[in-house]
Amino acid sequence: MARVSRSVLSARARGMRSAPTTTEALLWQALSGSQLGVGFRRQLVIGTFIVDFAAPAARLVVEVDGGYHLERARADARRDRELGRLGWRVLRLPAELVRDRLGQGENALLRTRVPVNRFPEYVGELVRSLRALQPALGKVRIADMLARAGLHLSPTTARRMLDRQRPAPEPEPPIEVAPAQSATAPKEEKVRRVTARYPHHVWNIDITLLPRTGWWVPWPPQALPQRAPFCAWLVVVLDHFSRSVVGWKLFDKEPTAAEVHSVLDQARRATKATPKYTISDQGVQFRDEYKAWCKRRGVRPRFGAVGEHGSIAVLERFFRSLKTEMLRRLPWVPMSKKRLTEEVAAYMGWYDLHRPHRGLCGRTPCELRTGTKPARGRRLEPRPAYPIDQRRDLPKGRRVKGELVVVVDHFEGRSHLPIVSLREAA
Repeated sequence: MARVSRSVLSARARGMRSAPTTTEALLWQALSGSQLGVGFRRQLVIGTFIVDFAAPAARLVVEVDGGYHLERARADARRDRELGRLGWRVLRLPAELVRDRLGQGENALLRTRVPVNRFPEYVGELVRSLRALQPALGKVRIADMLARAGLHLSPTTARRMLDRQRPAPEPEPPIEVAPAQSATAPKEEKVRRVTARYPHHVWNIDITLLPRTGWWVPWPPQALPQRAPFCAWLVVVLDHFSRSVVGWKLFDKEPTAAEVHSVLDQARRATKATPKYTISDQGVQFRDEYKAWCKRRGVRPRFGAVGEHGSIAVLERFFRSLKTEMLRRLPWVPMSKKRLTEEVAAYMGWYDLHRPHRGLCGRTPCELRTGTKPARGRRLEPRPAYPIDQRRDLPKGRRVKGELVVVVDHFEGRSHLPIVSLREAA
């Protein structure tokens, strides 16, 4: 085959530039003028070839292939290999793709592929609707609730979905760093810790106030009397391992040590178990009489540090959840002891059966206490391109064709105690 001189190739290239195809003209409008950050030339002579478009700085060749290129695939492959030997990369675009994409607006050819793990927008709406339903829900609790209903997403993903409607936080003032302590500072004493290894191994017991009025201050002279009808006293016995409430009782006034002991005995009869350890604070109810009660039953009492927040953190966190998720969500706190007892009993039932716990890896206290598997249905996969059965850490999934809708039932008819499930929209 006779070799074509460069002058002949240059003449042919000028003729092709003056009479481009419709697709080449459309693509040149998108590539000319360094619109993509790199300069392109059209109908450039490279070796013995005339290429449609080339970016010399990037050593990139762009070829627009019409229908006739289907019949000369082998010749195009040889051409690409020769250009590769000359140090050029070749990108071939079907003419139909160029026409379709350029008809969809500016930068249509530059749109990146949607990641296969990106959730549809309506999943973010589901997450935000759960937060609106129960403002006390955090990212971990929302992720656990949706996982129990079949939709698996990470707490980080839930946080990003919640942050989309949250305004950017104002910058915080700089924090002054305290100087390092002297090497001669006294060392802290080693604290003996108790670890719960099985159900009913360690019980936590504590007392809290449940205000019945709309406002409450604990200091005099504005403080209201700490008794009925202004407040109620709640004694709770909680199993440390499973976070289950094994005993509780409401009192009209501050309970005595004997009344606290009766709650403990009631919990022992209900569970048919006696703990090896109990953890409490050092209030007046947990002194000599309490230690004698523990000694008679072979229980080793342990106490939190005086004035140290978090020393009995499990029960402190439970009381915070109870007041945030139940007491502050009620339209009004019942003044009747019987009605308040019914509200607390409903919360205890929902907490034990339906509320996933962060410290239990998304399980409920009942599931951990009884050793049953978490109530997680078949995984619902809303992402159209995400693999269904390739992840061993997730249950077998089912592709969702339409959108998912949150179905919220209410435990014992109480709107502040949600039971969340999912269904496909009709």
